[in-house]
Amino acid sequence: MTRLGVEVTVTARAALALASTVARTVRPRRPDPRWVAQLEPVGAPRARRGVTLHAITQNEFGALTAAVAQGRLRPAFSPMTVGAFLVEHPEARFLVDAGVCHDARRRHVPRLPALGRALLAGSPPRVGLADGVREAGFDPDGLAFVLLTHLHWDHCSGLAELPGVPVRLSRAEYEFAAAPPDVLLRHCVVPETYAATRLDPVELDGPPVETFPASHDVFGDGSVLVVSLPGHTPGHVGVLLTLRSGRRVLLAGDAVWSAYAVAEARERAPVAACLVDADRDEAYRSVLRLHRLPGDVTVLPAHDLRAIRAAFPAGPLR
Repeated sequence: MTRLGVEVTVTARAALALASTVARTVRPRRPDPRWVAQLEPVGAPRARRGVTLHAITQNEFGALTAAVAQGRLRPAFSPMTVGAFLVEHPEARFLVDAGVCHDARRRHVPRLPALGRALLAGSPPRVGLADGVREAGFDPDGLAFVLLTHLHWDHCSGLAELPGVPVRLSRAEYEFAAAPPDVLLRHCVVPETYAATRLDPVELDGPPVETFPASHDVFGDGSVLVVSLPGHTPGHVGVLLTLRSGRRVLLAGDAVWSAYAVAEARERAPVAACLVDADRDEAYRSVLRLHRLPGDVTVLPAHDLRAIRAAFPAGPLR
């Protein structure tokens, strides 16, 4: 398919979703209670060690709250961000996601379909990813790897500033990367953001954890668990961390854009979901998995600046 064909396809999908957006704002989608009932948390392995977590926020922009959490009208706008999380484990220092490079609006944003550029580009980054890592007090050259929740451009663009750093992602997402370029562009994936990077697939071959059907224990000590959260992309994952204090934090990537969506079991508005979600039904099931997590797990969506600020009132989480 030509680039023009991609533009037409994306615009047509958005036009069809616009009418249902109005309806869903008044009557948000409700979960099937029978499906929710089976989401009984099964627990998680006891972590033998803990991590320290740092938030790297690269910009700030506003989004309609009703777009990021279907049917939620107040506040009218929610503060959003693009960035990454830096995790200090006793064995390694690594990033969850890679945010954007300092010149993303010149290097990567123009590759998106026009509607995606208009609605999803956000504001220019205040700082590039490498400088964001330095602001957090670390040398980007000291990173052991980057663990991607998924391949969308605003989670990979910063890889341009981390040459030679290995990148890990789920096996399903690794296979998704081999899709034709027009398919990837329709789903906000810009192959140039990771073209120069070594991608290492991770098998989610571990047992169910809490409400998630599969997992992978990164260090074998229960402190960093990759968990399956598909729908936004085919191989989208979350990362369940146990901090040194014993507190648990779930880095949710883009499974949700807002903590409101977790609390109220709300998916994105249709006009947004049609642009970014590969499988809307599967994406909503992932929302419900987050909604049903035990109350001691803090869920942090990658873009929810309000939730990130609330979780990090005075520096890193330990």
